[in-house]
Amino acid sequence: MDYSPAFLKIRAIGLGLISFLSLLAIILFCIQIFAQWDTTVSSERYMIILMLLTHTVTVIMLPILPWLDAIRFLFLLVVHISTDTTFTYWFPRYACPANATQREQCRLFNIYILVLSWVVTAHVIIYVIGLSVFVYRTRASADKPSRVNLIDEEVMDIGRDSTPSMSESRPQSSDVAAGGASSVVLEYDVSWWNSDVNPNHGGDITGGVPSDVFEHPRYGSEKVVPHSGPIVVFATTKDICTGCAPPEVYPIHDA
Repeated sequence: MDYSPAFLKIRAIGLGLISFLSLLAIILFCIQIFAQWDTTVSSERYMIILMLLTHTVTVIMLPILPWLDAIRFLFLLVVHISTDTTFTYWFPRYACPANATQREQCRLFNIYILVLSWVVTAHVIIYVIGLSVFVYRTRASADKPSRVNLIDEEVMDIGRDSTPSMSESRPQSSDVAAGGASSVVLEYDVSWWNSDVNPNHGGDITGGVPSDVFEHPRYGSEKVVPHSGPIVVFATTKDICTGCAPPEVYPIHDA
């Protein structure tokens, strides 16, 4: 999957913010462990150490390549929600010093830790949602061809269908007309032409029969065969009038 510069820039900002908040949480956990180690019980110490490890792992895992975002953030999301929920449940029972001043400082410090931990978790959730939306939109746009591509393909198909091959663009020799020139017949529907006289051969293109031999400006002397009906017979694709719609080229017949 290709990543746009905008996505990489947003990703860098989001991961930088999560890393910064996790570093602040790590500092608070270290201060709490240092200041309140003697006043806390074993279960509370383990809880603080577990949350400290969670935020440390978060900072370490974030710089990994973008294609690992889904697995990495799924793991971090489960770990953060689990530890934050446990600390929130344990918060009212958290043991603080008996001194009133120290007890208030302890509770206020624990509130800071609780709020900061949930802020980090909220940013992880927002990033996961944004990543999911980006992946969904990218895959949807990749699976659905754009309208421009469809139009281009249709134009190419029409061009292949309407453009004569190289063998049809230049008359093939079947026999020799006057002056040793090639003699072939290409049939065109007269409805493609107007009633003007084609200056290349001087014949009437409204249904009449052109001259048997005319001088083509590129191919020299060419012979045409008399023909009746709505189809007018000419020798080359050069015989259509200037400005008219291109005629449909029928199979080449010998003169």
